[in-house]
Amino acid sequence: MIQAKAGPRNFATELNNGRQTIQADVLVEKGGEDAGFGPHELLEAALASCIQITLKMGAMKYGFDLGQTNCQVSLDRSTPERTVFVYQLNLDPKLSEEELAHVRRFASKCPVRKTLSAEIGFREQV
Repeated sequence: MIQAKAGPRNFATELNNGRQTIQADVLVEKGGEDAGFGPHELLEAALASCIQITLKMGAMKYGFDLGQTNCQVSLDRSTPERTVFVYQLNLDPKLSEEELAHVRRFASKCPVRKTLSAEIGFREQV
């Protein structure tokens, strides 16, 4: 569970999971101070971090090094009724064809991707 608490400035928000704390905020042009990740950036970060962690776990399981492999995620919200998470794997050129196939398969199995692909609902708990 994440707790969000208003910070001391404009829209700055402290996010805490009981173990770590990070800051969220909005851009200066939206009245914030850009003192942390924006809310949509946190969605992108959730998927990017999960993909990267899943890649690392898979590579360790199969006994190969990812090298300089990394992942970038952006949100395409250009169509109001549909949001698309666009991700790019920047793969280390030293990976073999077999390792590349594993990496692409690992990325598709990221648990956050599975969560975001499922039907999503909202329920206020009182």
